[in-house]
Amino acid sequence: MLFSGYSGDIFLFFGKIRFFVIAPIDETTHFTYIVHVFTIIYFSGQFPPFRTFGITAMNIYFNPNVPELRSIFLFNRMSLEISDITRRLATGLRIISGRDDPSGLITREIMRADIRGIQAAQNTTARSNELLSTAESGLANLSQMLMGDIHNRDDNGLLGLIYDDTLPADLKRQQINDILNMIDSTVRSTTYNGKRLLDGSAGELLFQLGKDVEESMQYRMTLSNMTTTHLGGSSGVLYDLRLLDLETENGKAQAYAIVNEAINMVAVQRGTIGTVQKYVLDSNAKRLDSQLESVSEAEALISNADMALESSRLNRAEILAQAAMNSILYSRSYEQFVANLLL
Repeated sequence: MLFSGYSGDIFLFFGKIRFFVIAPIDETTHFTYIVHVFTIIYFSGQFPPFRTFGITAMNIYFNPNVPELRSIFLFNRMSLEISDITRRLATGLRIISGRDDPSGLITREIMRADIRGIQAAQNTTARSNELLSTAESGLANLSQMLMGDIHNRDDNGLLGLIYDDTLPADLKRQQINDILNMIDSTVRSTTYNGKRLLDGSAGELLFQLGKDVEESMQYRMTLSNMTTTHLGGSSGVLYDLRLLDLETENGKAQAYAIVNEAINMVAVQRGTIGTVQKYVLDSNAKRLDSQLESVSEAEALISNADMALESSRLNRAEILAQAAMNSILYSRSYEQFVANLLL
């Protein structure tokens, strides 16, 4: 702030009066108020009747309280730092908004997108595995109906029933038809998410293996039609058993060949599903788990706060803020002390 000081002498018959005025300069008026007036009266003992007096103008500059300003700046800076540190300690995150670390925020968001993509691929792989497990379970039932249960001697399946001559022809025919109907019923009931898997209507299955939608990250396979009108081979299909004469050797031989081809067809399909599950889906699940672990660890290093480091910074900021406040109070008390001396 700019001050003006004025001093002068007034000579009177009894002596001389010296005055000194200090006042700040305002933009509109030269003086706004008088700070103080120092008067000194000199009695010279002379009484001249005529004396001239003059007023001498001068400008006085007062420097601001630099130590106090520095302390205020330090206190404000430490207060903001304490607020930021407290927020990081409360949330556990080093980057909350873009101003915390702009480049780090960009990297973190890209990594989070990768994490979401990997998690989506994991879910797709798990659902694909569930789908194939459902199909394999239905095929296992078909295999048991075709060749029976090897752990149960009374369950010979369709294959054993063909050469079972102990049954009357009508009863054998009835049991064969019941098994064929059960096979078709099992095929129709083997569904996943409302989609039939074994009747040929599922079409080509597409499995997404990674977060990137590209050919190298996809696997395609087709499940064969396992209904009695398609299950079989070059000798015929299972539906033909309804028409064959199983009382003759030729009829029995052809029926036996058809059932064997159907068993092989089911076994091949089960083997194909097992290969995809073991060497494609399970391997892909392990790869995604490892990838997710690496990306999540990298994202955590960028995003999460170091609690020990932040606690140390908080202690330092609190000490500096307290020191700055003490300095401000001391500076102001010293200024008041000087003002009291002047008054």
